[in-house]
Amino acid sequence: MQNGTRLVWIVIPDRKGVEVCRLGADDDIEREFIGEDGSLSGEDVMPGFELPLTRLFS
Repeated sequence: MQNGTRLVWIVIPDRKGVEVCRLGADDDIEREFIGEDGSLSGEDVMPGFELPLTRLFS
């Protein structure tokens, strides 16, 4: 992320979710876990992209 990556999704099958990592305003990595009932957003990296996690963890 220190080299320009703005959004990372780490799929965690055992937990049926995804850890979302993004670079915060203070250059720290912010982490958020989204469970199987949530959805991924492309945020400002891929505007309009959305993936309901039920499609991955059905």
